[in-house]
Amino acid sequence: MLYFMANAQLRKLPVEFENWLSSKGMSHATVSLEIAKLGSSDQQPEIIYKYDNERSVQPASVMKLVTTSAALSLIDPQTKIPTELYYSGTIDNGRLNGDLIVRGYGNALLSSNRSNFPKEAFVNSIVLTLKKIGITSIDGNIIGDGTILRQSPISTEWTWEDMGNHYAPSLSGLNYGDNLYEIILNTSKKGHKPEVIKIDPVVDDLIIDNQLLPTDYSFDSAYVYGAPFQMVRTILGAVPHKMPQFKVKGDVPDPAQFTASRIKAAIQNAGITISGKALSLQSKDKIDYSKCNLIYIHNSESLAFIAKQTNVFSVNMFAEMLLRQISLKFGDGSESDGINKIQAFLAHDLGLDIEGIRIFDGCGLAPADRVTTKFIVDLLNKMKDNSDFVNSFAVAGKTGTVYSFLKNTRLDGKARLKTGTTKAVIAYSGYVD
Repeated sequence: MLYFMANAQLRKLPVEFENWLSSKGMSHATVSLEIAKLGSSDQQPEIIYKYDNERSVQPASVMKLVTTSAALSLIDPQTKIPTELYYSGTIDNGRLNGDLIVRGYGNALLSSNRSNFPKEAFVNSIVLTLKKIGITSIDGNIIGDGTILRQSPISTEWTWEDMGNHYAPSLSGLNYGDNLYEIILNTSKKGHKPEVIKIDPVVDDLIIDNQLLPTDYSFDSAYVYGAPFQMVRTILGAVPHKMPQFKVKGDVPDPAQFTASRIKAAIQNAGITISGKALSLQSKDKIDYSKCNLIYIHNSESLAFIAKQTNVFSVNMFAEMLLRQISLKFGDGSESDGINKIQAFLAHDLGLDIEGIRIFDGCGLAPADRVTTKFIVDLLNKMKDNSDFVNSFAVAGKTGTVYSFLKNTRLDGKARLKTGTTKAVIAYSGYVD
């Protein structure tokens, strides 16, 4: 647990904390704590309480503070990320003799449930644009281009258990609807295998290998397994019976193709015919955009807004895309370039001691990630005057992942916190008034 408080003076640990440490349930746990008073950004914070605060520990989603602090410092917080619409070929009497191409630059909130825009705003704008320039049919394909990113679409340090699930989605320069779908199940027949009713939204060519079992418990243990671009997804685990509709979320294997398919569906629903397919551009392929016609640009919300959604709701995909935005600004769009730039920012720009810090992704899902509580407190102290960063935290008892935490206590509404939770980690970091 990492907090900032006022009236600093190093004190003996509270007896309640020591009793908790010595309790039976904590006998095999690793615990690290630092509570400190805010200082000036060029001074070390004054420690009030500390316990093993220089131990390298797994941060879980507290790692998002590292990514968002770097993104908001290295990139203009008011930056908006474009998504461009082009056509190739010619238009003859309302017929487009060519392809429609959507080129992404890494907007994580395109048609997202966390977006400030209506969910269908992007595809509706495309339809309006096509009608405005008089296109009534398309003799070609709808192509999604997300190739601006380099290297793997997921962190190579993520586990097989996580890959394929909605909280560990594949990344692309072109993302749509949080890159997830829902598997709708009928579990109403006790003792029978849960039945897949439908996939919502439809993912082209997706095959669900259903290995689920029914359970009497009220909670599920279902996991979706599958690698990026792999169109077979296996569901293992158990789900509660007696439910005519039960939902399990999975990640979209090919986000760029998924985006193209959603655009194709919207265009066809508007009465524009299409002869071709919804495709994703592969990295080995190239489009000469100088020979294409740019007809529409959709701009994302500000980077500050994206960072706030990242921390308040702890969205792994958003954090990973912020990491890639850093890489796109200073490198080649790869995860490794983004991590290297973040490490340089921490060590050289902020002057922090990064000994014992290990960064393998932007969101904290990688089990190999490590931070120290001392490092996190020092980072928070350095970033305390960055209003976009401070305002990106959830407020205890009020918003996000701490909506219920500390509710109806004296810290209700007074603690800005970032949570970090896995099967083996519980962490809190932030500011307290």
